Amino acid sequence: MARVFQEAKAYLLTLLDQDGLQCMLHGAGNFGFIVTTTSTKVLVKDKLESGRLKYFSLQVLTRSLGDVLQQDQKMCYPEGQVRETELKKSRSLSIRRGKVDETTTFTVAEQQIPTVSQEPVKSLGRWYDSSMKDTRRRAETLELAFESLLAIKKCVLQGTFKIWCLQFMLIPKLLWPLLVYDICSSTVEAIEAKINKYTRKWLGVPPGLSDVAMYCRKAKLKLPMTSILEEYKCGKARLLTMLEESDDPMVKTVQPSLKTGRKWKVTEAVDEAKECLKMKEVISQTQTDRRGLGSTTAKWWSKTEGKEKRDMFIDEIRNKEDSARVQKAVQQPQQGQWANWDTAIQRSLTSNDIWHMAPLRISFLIRSVYDLLSSNANLVRGGKKDDPTCPLCQGRQTEEHVLSSCKVALSQGRYTWRHNRVLQEFGSVISTAKGKLHPSSTSSTVFTTEGGVKKWHGWSIPINTDRSARRLRRLGGFSRPP
Repeated sequence: MARVFQEAKAYLLTLLDQDGLQCMLHGAGNFGFIVTTTSTKVLVKDKLESGRLKYFSLQVLTRSLGDVLQQDQKMCYPEGQVRETELKKSRSLSIRRGKVDETTTFTVAEQQIPTVSQEPVKSLGRWYDSSMKDTRRRAETLELAFESLLAIKKCVLQGTFKIWCLQFMLIPKLLWPLLVYDICSSTVEAIEAKINKYTRKWLGVPPGLSDVAMYCRKAKLKLPMTSILEEYKCGKARLLTMLEESDDPMVKTVQPSLKTGRKWKVTEAVDEAKECLKMKEVISQTQTDRRGLGSTTAKWWSKTEGKEKRDMFIDEIRNKEDSARVQKAVQQPQQGQWANWDTAIQRSLTSNDIWHMAPLRISFLIRSVYDLLSSNANLVRGGKKDDPTCPLCQGRQTEEHVLSSCKVALSQGRYTWRHNRVLQEFGSVISTAKGKLHPSSTSSTVFTTEGGVKKWHGWSIPINTDRSARRLRRLGGFSRPP
């Protein structure tokens, strides 16, 4: 209904003259416009086949308004009877010389139709009032987003559960008003900035964490989070392509007008995506990984239609947004170091993984990937310390130095101590279960690590079976930790 209302409004405004314009909206699945002038007499009636809309009628008549309403009533109801429930759902709107006229009212079956100024009407989640603008809806959407975030914040839930409520409850609720109303992209950016603020807090990461870490699908650590700004752009692009490629000739002839602000325009984004798809078809299929030629099937823009073509547009817009995030990461000398990790394998976390992880583990995982741990070098950069040297080797203590590069910690076995302790506990449990626990002060099991040869003192696990001996010889002894 919102689409038809927008198209009819655009058409009717072209008929405005000095005598003015009057129109009436019929509810309960019917949608009609009545236009009265004093110089023309035209009757147009076209049927729509989309959804619950019964018909769309334009009447430009020289007769009185009462005759027009009676005839329109007969067109709506052949039996000449008007149901009271349908009258309650009806609203009227009168426009004269481009302005709303509150003095003109409509009456059907001796019942006055309320105006949209008196009782605004809602259809498919969109409100219609006498202002004919979405300025008020923008403020309402912002208020809804901020109040919902505060409500989630006050919930007695763990941070990861609050993120789930945000991703699967709040964001889908906000996407529909952002789609049906003419809300600019800068408003959506303000909402996403607020969402990012709470998301960082609930993840337990510093406020300086870039949004690239949360939404980039090409990062080495992929998080299961959705950007509301990206979904807003994809929704607007999908709506534009649906209107342009509609099967209805009336909808197809009307040029759709979607207002998204000056920073981002949906028409330019769709045209750019279309040109990129055409260029990919000219270049043809290429291979970028180890799979052989012909192992993958490519979809070409010229051979697709309908939903499949719209999906190609949406995927192209998503790829462009992700490429912009990668470019932003390359320009970040600290948090964008992962862009140079050519041999690292991407780790993709799911919502289920985050649910079962301890909060401190999630925080450490994210901060370690984006160099936000409290190393001396980062503390000096933040003005918390004056000396960036390592207390063990007197080198510069960066995150890489602390986790894997300190020579003193490597020589003392600090990197393998936790691993060896776990193996020791496993050995104790196995030996106790078999009843072969033999304490020994001299025996030791030798492990070869990057720091050199290490000995595990305290217990010996004898292996007396021939099968275990053969397996030990085949593995070459305990030369490496399992």
